[in-house]
Amino acid sequence: MYGKIFLVISIFYLYFYDTKTNLPMKKLLLIALFVLPKMLLAQWQECPSPSQGSIIHLATFDNYIWAGTTDGGVYRTTNLLPNWQPQNTGLSTTFDKQIFSLKVINGALYAGCRGGLYKKTSANASWTQLLDIYYPATEVCSGGGNVLLTGMYGAIRRSTDGGLTWQDSNTGLPTSGVFTVDNMEFDPSTGEILASLNGIGLYHSTNQGQSWSLINYPGGFSPTSVFITMLKMVNNVLYAGVEPQGLFSWNTITGSWQLVAQASGRITDMIIVNNKYLTTTSYGIQMFPMLGSGMFTTVVANASGFLPGSLSLEQSGNQIYIGGMNECALMIDTALQAYSFKKEGMKSSPINILSGDGTYLLTHADKQHYVHTSSDEFTSTSTVQDLDPYYLYDNVCDVSLTPQKWYIVRTARGVVVSNDHGQTAVKANSGLPASTFQTYNVASICSSNAGYMILGSRDGKFYRSVNDTTWTILSDLLSSTERIDKIVRAGNYLFAGTQNVILPSAAHVYRSSDNGQTWQVMPGPFQNGMSVYGLTYDGNRVIAAGGGYGVWASSDFGQTWQTINNGLPPSSVFRSIKSFNGITYAVERITNKMYRINTSDTNWTCITCSAGSPTASDVFFQNGTLLLGSVDNGIYKWPNYITGIEEQQNISSVLYPNPSKNCQIDLTNDYALPLSVKVYDLQGKTVYSETINDYRKTIYLNAGAFNAGVYSVQLTDKTGNFCQKKWIVE
Repeated sequence: MYGKIFLVISIFYLYFYDTKTNLPMKKLLLIALFVLPKMLLAQWQECPSPSQGSIIHLATFDNYIWAGTTDGGVYRTTNLLPNWQPQNTGLSTTFDKQIFSLKVINGALYAGCRGGLYKKTSANASWTQLLDIYYPATEVCSGGGNVLLTGMYGAIRRSTDGGLTWQDSNTGLPTSGVFTVDNMEFDPSTGEILASLNGIGLYHSTNQGQSWSLINYPGGFSPTSVFITMLKMVNNVLYAGVEPQGLFSWNTITGSWQLVAQASGRITDMIIVNNKYLTTTSYGIQMFPMLGSGMFTTVVANASGFLPGSLSLEQSGNQIYIGGMNECALMIDTALQAYSFKKEGMKSSPINILSGDGTYLLTHADKQHYVHTSSDEFTSTSTVQDLDPYYLYDNVCDVSLTPQKWYIVRTARGVVVSNDHGQTAVKANSGLPASTFQTYNVASICSSNAGYMILGSRDGKFYRSVNDTTWTILSDLLSSTERIDKIVRAGNYLFAGTQNVILPSAAHVYRSSDNGQTWQVMPGPFQNGMSVYGLTYDGNRVIAAGGGYGVWASSDFGQTWQTINNGLPPSSVFRSIKSFNGITYAVERITNKMYRINTSDTNWTCITCSAGSPTASDVFFQNGTLLLGSVDNGIYKWPNYITGIEEQQNISSVLYPNPSKNCQIDLTNDYALPLSVKVYDLQGKTVYSETINDYRKTIYLNAGAFNAGVYSVQLTDKTGNFCQKKWIVE
């Protein structure tokens, strides 16, 4: 919208300017039509999907339904709106958007998060901070009147003026400080406050939180054998969800718990509807009649396309909202019969990986269990099937994608292979050692020059597969004190970058000249605790990114290394560093900025430092579009990014005709010999290379065996000056 407005204003300006200068109007309009579209495209655009998120709490406030998410902050919706809308004004940092608790107290909405405690006084008001990041609020609770309580790691803090000032309120609590306040609830009819301390016990206060005392645990069980997963007041009765026992109610007068019903799974929230207890559990939505006996029955099971663990409930009129770990919200009518999804617009998990195979793109979010694929640059998505979506804490850590075969490596569940772009995927863990719980210790994967796959583990071991299903351990393994973070192919070699696990450290860049059979330590600055988190090959240099020590490059396949830190912030940490078409992109994990460097260059340029740029977590380039995964949720794209690079060349040149089968490049300024000519495909693979040692003003290229498609032509002279052109081969 703003781009269109800018275009119209510019054309009006050109018309006005023409009356002053007598310049031909047609010429100025041509400038507007050809130059402005490039300017308008030179910006990040957010992709509409994937839009799934994780809702940990739901609340009704100021005629809206509010959702607190694990990483995306707070959203709101109504029954009349189709989408969730972010409401994060005032929640400025990534920590602020990691919500632990969301409650309405005394007519205000409170959000306890990793960044502290925040308050909103009306639907359209900004969030104001009551406690900062030094006091992450795992829980927030009323103490009656103006008393406000917040739980955190090892302490409870108390305010008597509505959150303006705070004091520790730990009298009667354990003095060790090794506990987390998981749940707190206030009973307004008695003034009693209950607080559940994880693994320690259940405490209560009868004096507005001034002091605490230990009370009976539900069912007489030990707090180390069963866990309180919910405390909630419903219809003036205080309930507790106890894993794995069921639902209990608290009798303040007798100071005892009564079992309401047994339940399978972890109860995380509860409401009463139509004289039925409705709960969210790790197995789905379960129901129990208030006058019944026995166990809960499942209303909505956790099936494909819904939740690996539902978390929260909220009723609004005749609709019930259910928030879950992976698919945002499901709406059910109060008759528990009509179901519908309500998840559009919510993006509450940082993107931890982006990749593609030339046609399809793949992404995985840090706090989701599904892997998303897209053939339209994330305008729409589907999910890779058969990936054990209900297994908690399982992330994708590396992928190797080709149009024929996808390999997806996960932190806990090992390797899966797909031959149909993610429509189906099969496990490929034979030969890999598994734990008691059938989890695996793998971390990285790469195809060798021999055509088979090499897998790196978190305990410093290499594996090889020649049939996509069975892995064989290789010889000359790394020390068990190292984790293999990344394996890349460079020329005729494989390189592996590793991370420290236990000191003293070993070397951190390894090279194999026999397709992973044996490995040797490379010299360089990596022996003294400098973990190598990122590794890439730009067609000319192997580039290694360290944890807090900057970036090094080697143009002789690891024999010697030079630092290339110009333009980077000090003490930078790079976990994502990738090369496409001879250009390397590095994502800095402290500032979440993305930098670019051209092959043979030594100066980095920040491409997300302008106002409004997204915060970066990963990067991928495909079909002329630069894609960025954001740590603040969502995926962004920059179409025609090669065109944007052309405008920054420092060797002046013209490539024509384009499109064509054969083309020529006219050089219009001086350059220093030798001149390197390289042609890259869209996957960054070098398909043509030539070194010119005689001075020329015209260079001819013949498509020859090139397939039809889009290529990048890069010229680089001895001093590092370069130009990059997009060439469309017919």
